[in-house]
Amino acid sequence: MTATTPPRRTGTRWRTSLTLQAIGVAALVGLGSQMWAGRVMGLGGLGLVVQDQKAQFNTARLHTTNVGFGIVPITSRSTSGDSTKYALRMGFANGALDGFCLSQSKDFGGVLGTWTIRLTSRDTVTNSYDVAGQNVQFDVTSASSAGTPNTSGNGITLAGNVALGVAPQTITTWQSGGVDVTNPLDAPEDYTAIDGRLFGIDSDVGDLYNVKGDIYDAIIQGPINIKGLKIEVLHDTAANVGCKNIPIVY
Repeated sequence: MTATTPPRRTGTRWRTSLTLQAIGVAALVGLGSQMWAGRVMGLGGLGLVVQDQKAQFNTARLHTTNVGFGIVPITSRSTSGDSTKYALRMGFANGALDGFCLSQSKDFGGVLGTWTIRLTSRDTVTNSYDVAGQNVQFDVTSASSAGTPNTSGNGITLAGNVALGVAPQTITTWQSGGVDVTNPLDAPEDYTAIDGRLFGIDSDVGDLYNVKGDIYDAIIQGPINIKGLKIEVLHDTAANVGCKNIPIVY
């Protein structure tokens, strides 16, 4: 009796393929809810509800005119309900970024493990802007600066009229019809619970060099231009492939 070799299976393994597609879609939806673009008056601070899981970001340079930083309360939503947290809201009238990386990781448990979706925009040329948009807003919980790759500066550089310690609701960034929009960071007018003592910075011009950190959301009022966009779904953790833990893109 002659043994026969079972036929070799070829083609797509649909169960595995569909599982990976589902992971990719789930991760992309989660990250997409944290970075979005559209025409939004006030950019969404007062009505904005963010997911409890933060994303990571990095950029070699963010150049802007009319910049404001303010501590603001935001609503965070998780499976256990809504809660109030505080973030540094960074608002820019016009934002141009020399490279940009945004990532989020999710542990699906069991054999699936942790997956990371990562969006990058880059051209590997310093001081060449890869992302540009109007009325940019980031809600950041931590940020730090490295010394490279952009050697034109490091950390935060503010120029023109710079005001420190102002109330966030008095900060001005973008204009409508040539007039400063009131409270563009959408900071609450009344901080009763903390006696209004929240810190803000207002400046005519600002540059952030070699910055990376954690972010709740990124909002950009269109139109937005993104060069060299790359989207990756990686079977790895934030510690290995997250934007805060890889070399800064440019």
